[in-house]
Amino acid sequence: MNLIFDLYGTLIDTDEAALITSRSELMEYGEGTWMKQPVKEEAFLARYAQQKNLNEQELITSFYALEQTTAFFTKIPALLTKLHAEGYTLHILSNCGLQIQTFIQKNQEVFNLFTTKNFSYEIGYTKPQIEAFKTVLKQMGVQPHECVMIGDNKDYDILPARQLGLHTIHFVGRTQEPADIVEKLAQIRKTL
Repeated sequence: MNLIFDLYGTLIDTDEAALITSRSELMEYGEGTWMKQPVKEEAFLARYAQQKNLNEQELITSFYALEQTTAFFTKIPALLTKLHAEGYTLHILSNCGLQIQTFIQKNQEVFNLFTTKNFSYEIGYTKPQIEAFKTVLKQMGVQPHECVMIGDNKDYDILPARQLGLHTIHFVGRTQEPADIVEKLAQIRKTL
């Protein structure tokens, strides 16, 4: 079975206090800009700072400080290792910009467990666009019913995946235990 994981909020966390503006609002801005292109974020952040009347240098500095605090939720690396060892094929579908590469380099051993890594800045689509999910399914060469989408955001991860016929697991890394994923996967397997 193929498991497609979201990253932010599902597997990894960032210190939102490091950002001087609303992270969700900035991420919405990113979905139409740097998250759809393989470019550095500074020019887009500068435009955002102007639009919101924020100090450009403070915003850029705090954005990169936020990325430096990115870390896996506790027990997630062990969960991914276990799922991989049990024969699940692991994939990523995440809305993010080029900055994710720094985190990947620091955690190469964990990211090597994933067969495909699909980032919005590379595929040109952001979730909840159905095209993002279709692109990943095509790349994987599988049908929707052969996959489980695991994500923290109902609107971005769960609803569009269900619309395409994927199984889904709503999982919020900050408030749930990885064992919840294992339990829900067992329930899904019973239905197959």
